Amino acid sequence: MFVGHPLAQSLSPRQNYVPTKKVVLMPGSREGEVKRLLPEMIVAAKLMAEQDSELTFHLVLANDALRRWAERQTQGLKVAFSLGDAHQRIAQADLVLVASGTATLEVALIGVPMVVVYKLSAISYFIASRLLKSPYTSLPNVIANKPLVPELIQKDANGENIAQQAMQILNSDNQTMVEEFNAIHTQLKHDTDDEAAKAILDLIGDIQQSS
Repeated sequence: MFVGHPLAQSLSPRQNYVPTKKVVLMPGSREGEVKRLLPEMIVAAKLMAEQDSELTFHLVLANDALRRWAERQTQGLKVAFSLGDAHQRIAQADLVLVASGTATLEVALIGVPMVVVYKLSAISYFIASRLLKSPYTSLPNVIANKPLVPELIQKDANGENIAQQAMQILNSDNQTMVEEFNAIHTQLKHDTDDEAAKAILDLIGDIQQSS
């Protein structure tokens, strides 16, 4: 059984959800991962907008360091920007495109469907694939030990694949996924072992840091 985490004490499933047609992009916090993932997310968003013109997009950046670079990447796509308000934006979204890492757990605890994407350098991926014992990379899937959310890793994390998975989720009711997220929240809230959980998340963070 996966041990608990204090995030489950501070985050709760959203209530009285009403669909918004909003998609949130969360490409990570480190420069390397943002520069690898955001271009693919933007390609996906443009493809999604072609299929549903009512969709709106919101890019959440961890800090202002990459704002100008990100603005250049998003040319041709109508997208809002914000800094450091991820939890608020997640709660307003129909879907989150999110980098693998702690953010996937945050999205799950708030109860929002997601597509998880990640790209590592070749050497980092080689190391990570041998260190991680789970067949999954996203925390919701690791915790549940089953594929609750789609994971697109390495070459599979391209705009076309992301858009395909995203539209499939947007065109479904996702009740089962949300119920599974609520079960994760309950499990972690009542099974909190801070040090053990931190060690697991630190390991994942160390692997990503090497990218």
